[in-house]
Amino acid sequence: MAGPSTRLIPADVTAESATWVIIDDTSSDINYIGNWAQTTATPQLNSIGYFGPTFLDTLHTITGQGSLTYTFQGTAVELYGSAIIKRGDRLPKMNCIVDGVNHSPNREGWESNHYPFCQILDMEDGQHTLNFTVEIPSSQNISIDKVAYIPSPSADLSHALLQVDESDFSIKYDPYWQDIVAARWTYSNGSRAIIEFTGTSLSWYAMSFEQDINCTEARATYTLDDDPEEHTIVIPVRRKDPAVFLNEQVFTLTDLEPKRHQLNITYRSNSTSRPLYLDYLLIQRAPDNDLPPTTTSGAPGATTAGDQASTSSNGNPHYHSFATWTDTFDFRYITGNSDGLSSSAEIGIGIGAAILLISLVFFFYRRYKHRAQNQEDASGVNGPQMTAQSNFPSRGGGGVSFPTPNGSHVTPFILHSQRSRSSSEPINAVAPTNPVSNEPQHVTHLEGPHSPVFSEELPRYSIHIPQ
Repeated sequence: MAGPSTRLIPADVTAESATWVIIDDTSSDINYIGNWAQTTATPQLNSIGYFGPTFLDTLHTITGQGSLTYTFQGTAVELYGSAIIKRGDRLPKMNCIVDGVNHSPNREGWESNHYPFCQILDMEDGQHTLNFTVEIPSSQNISIDKVAYIPSPSADLSHALLQVDESDFSIKYDPYWQDIVAARWTYSNGSRAIIEFTGTSLSWYAMSFEQDINCTEARATYTLDDDPEEHTIVIPVRRKDPAVFLNEQVFTLTDLEPKRHQLNITYRSNSTSRPLYLDYLLIQRAPDNDLPPTTTSGAPGATTAGDQASTSSNGNPHYHSFATWTDTFDFRYITGNSDGLSSSAEIGIGIGAAILLISLVFFFYRRYKHRAQNQEDASGVNGPQMTAQSNFPSRGGGGVSFPTPNGSHVTPFILHSQRSRSSSEPINAVAPTNPVSNEPQHVTHLEGPHSPVFSEELPRYSIHIPQ
């Protein structure tokens, strides 16, 4: 029996989300001084930590003393890389200097990829120069992976590689998607999302939770533009065990025509399968052949995202799956039923999850801070957007109707819009809720960015799999 028609609505109808320009470490726009060497990430390096593999598998590694500079037009900048500093080792000396002002670097979590060495936010719009200096013992090394910055509204992004948050209003979700921290997720069969973008490639990045290992492999399908043929996306179960895992690349579409595209995603599994998460998109922009050329000058050009790994084809020459590397890890499954675990094992799991969540606080707080700041600054004026035009109605009205997902046993969810909050207000991070039972899998209360206080009850693994 068909359900009532529902509308495809924007991800966030009240606020802008940040769009970042991504600059790979190999870009000629980054000036390296000192004992830097271009290296390729090893499988061992790509497997460390909770923040996923390196970006494009390329790094600039330094031993001893050196620096780099990068000039950009925008309002925020971050410098990411990889570091493995053993406990008890002398920490490297680092400085993050923008326009002659020294900003404190991050000095925690020393075994990670995608580690933000520098984070300088909320700058005045204009041209800035990041100067990163480092002095490191000869027995150690750190590697630079990428620069990310929020561009000026007037910047020319026609050739840039953009990171677009899941809350960007150019992404439309049906009501069967849920909000979770800084991502969207669904495991309602038939739920849909539509993405409009201009460019030659799109990559979908997800996060996942420890509970997902109890699920089965999932499927989704997509159609692109006017092609009615559906192509299958395989969403494998991760074989690694952190409570939260970030920067997981699910699939990418490459070699697209340089024009505006519409991507339609449909989840084709159910609550026993792994959910489909969206954390952010990477979109390689290219001038739209259907639009007149622009003469606007602005941010330096970004490098192009190329093929990162061996891929499996689903019959579409544009499609590549990047999830296969996660299957190389062995892991002893932990089910939601605790009958097979001793009390000490349950306590150990809970403590381990709590420690991990503490280490992730700075990541989620950064995302919330950006989102709150963008809301305060928006004032109805849109910043740089992913597309020049849109076939969708403006925020707050209209929508695209389609039938309720077939076979779904869940009720629609309210999409919670983000609100502005000061740094003194509590930040609530809530793990996914099972739509069948409406029970949270675990709830963590974060009392601000630096003083996490966890609820008395340890995390429960409450994925409910029907017998």
